[in-house]
Amino acid sequence: MTALKQLGLILLILWTGQTLQSVFGLSLPGNVLGMMILLFLLMTGILPLKLVEKAANVLLTHLTFLFLPTIVGVLTVAHLLGENLVLILLILGVALVVVMVTTGLTVQWVLRRKEREEN
Repeated sequence: MTALKQLGLILLILWTGQTLQSVFGLSLPGNVLGMMILLFLLMTGILPLKLVEKAANVLLTHLTFLFLPTIVGVLTVAHLLGENLVLILLILGVALVVVMVTTGLTVQWVLRRKEREEN
């Protein structure tokens, strides 16, 4: 499967998450729901990794470019950052710790699961 077809498959799953979010009025963002659906499909084996691997690698290679619109958006409201700098830094610090702990625990869980499957 070509990378473009794989990207189309990923976008279809993300669109499904967006549609489910809008139809059911969920508080979870549609793109996050789509990623959760993609994760579920990959973990259960319903969607083999080889069907999205090339597109995922391309996206990961160029991940920094995907953050440019966000950075430009933040620069347009830079005057608000100065007013709330302490609060923003506190929130960023807490979020950083939460993400690091969650990532570490998730990696440990995946490694344990993979180890059990190999034995």
